[in-house]
Amino acid sequence: MSRTQRLGAAALATILCLSTSVAVSSRPKDRPFRATRHWEGQSVAEGDYFAWQQISRGSPNRADLFLRKPSGKVVKLNRPGTQGTLGAIDGDSLVFQEFRGQPAVFGGNGSSRIVLYDLKTGKKTLPPVANGSEWEYWPTIRGPWIFFAQLDHFGSRHVIGYHRPSGAVTRADSYVSYLQPGQINAGLFAWVRQEPGAGPASVRVLDLESSSYDELRSRRWQWAPSVGPQGAVYVVETGKKCGSSPVIKRYPPALEGGIDPVGKEILRLPEGFDSSSSYAFTNPQGHTTVLHQRLKCGTKWGSDVYRFTDTVGLTVTKDGSGSGSVTGVDVAIDCGDDCTEVVSGGTWVTLDADAELGSHFAGWSEQCAVSNEDEDTCTIRLDDALTINATFDLGP
Repeated sequence: MSRTQRLGAAALATILCLSTSVAVSSRPKDRPFRATRHWEGQSVAEGDYFAWQQISRGSPNRADLFLRKPSGKVVKLNRPGTQGTLGAIDGDSLVFQEFRGQPAVFGGNGSSRIVLYDLKTGKKTLPPVANGSEWEYWPTIRGPWIFFAQLDHFGSRHVIGYHRPSGAVTRADSYVSYLQPGQINAGLFAWVRQEPGAGPASVRVLDLESSSYDELRSRRWQWAPSVGPQGAVYVVETGKKCGSSPVIKRYPPALEGGIDPVGKEILRLPEGFDSSSSYAFTNPQGHTTVLHQRLKCGTKWGSDVYRFTDTVGLTVTKDGSGSGSVTGVDVAIDCGDDCTEVVSGGTWVTLDADAELGSHFAGWSEQCAVSNEDEDTCTIRLDDALTINATFDLGP
């Protein structure tokens, strides 16, 4: 059995086999978020809402979806007699998959539908473009877009996008042997794909504004993509064997648009563990936090939800014979009064230098390699904790 089949069995379990303080570091701490005697898999969060998939042992095992509201009340999302997969939260809307049985292509006679759930009222609606005769699974939502995967009766998989205001439908990917939708965020949509005999599974990213694609190819297997609010894509990468040297990489946004193809390892998982889902959101402090499944390989039971917060520190220093100030255009730097800030890893920031009367700005330190035409302005991506120096000298 290939790694796609082994880990895919966990990633698509609900389709196929089921009838604190912020660390300012490029190596964030990974902490358990929900760990019980049950199997916790997919999870999503936004604001004070948290939803998760809980698989309970039985004959057969069952996958149910639960939502914890700001009041602390927990409600079950899928109807009695059905199972469910997540999903995403956007504002007052949560989207999830609800299904019975197995797809016809695997010899079953089950059914599957995509459901929109209003977090305020509890009302459920069905997107008009979805819920056809094919098996549709793993939806995600952000702004006007809903994306989901579709398994047709020939065994091919497709990624369908539905633009709710216009009713337009797009196919982001088609006729692929394996697809795993990820997340929409910051105008980007990421998913896993694999062609037959094409080597390791890889992540593809669609820019919804330009309709252009980025391929995050690697010699290793890529899994469980999510997109942070700063536009960085988080990907689990392992060897061919489940849980072989597993890491989570951050693929940051490029200055000119799209995604930088060079990923940075920011978290190493324990050997023998893997993941089939992750989800990025903004925590109350305004930083990117990533929920992810920690799946124990080589066992039929062992999956919990973990989370880490991806933050780096930015410090501005000043020197020279003159005086002046440095302010941030999109980060809360106002130096001399506030010269240190914490931002999400992979964020692009712009700094402006303003010399005082009788002084002039003499330049940035070499860390500020990306400059605009205005020499007093520095634009740089924060992939690690960074100190940038601004020099002010006397004279006009």
